[in-house]
Amino acid sequence: MLPGVLRYEDGIEVNQDIVVITTKGEAICTAVALMTTAVISTCDHGVVAKIKRVIMERDTYPRKWGLGPKASQKKMMIQKGLLDKHGKPNGSTPQEWKDQYVDYRYP
Repeated sequence: MLPGVLRYEDGIEVNQDIVVITTKGEAICTAVALMTTAVISTCDHGVVAKIKRVIMERDTYPRKWGLGPKASQKKMMIQKGLLDKHGKPNGSTPQEWKDQYVDYRYP
């Protein structure tokens, strides 16, 4: 996702194979670019690349997924029954949530 991109090289084209690295220079994975360098520089959100192969060993870094404000709100809504057990909207989901929340897992 684009908010997690700190630096990128010039000349990236769509469908080009790229390597995603940490700020320490460790290779995380190989991926296929979904945005060009020009698009990355002008946008502030979106999917930059699709992962092909993960290189980094598991548990190299602690997992931090699900600790952000949206994820915490989603977990609370699941507990209250405002979302189903998979986090999808149900009959009691507020319209505001349906309008603003985008699930990037399902295009």
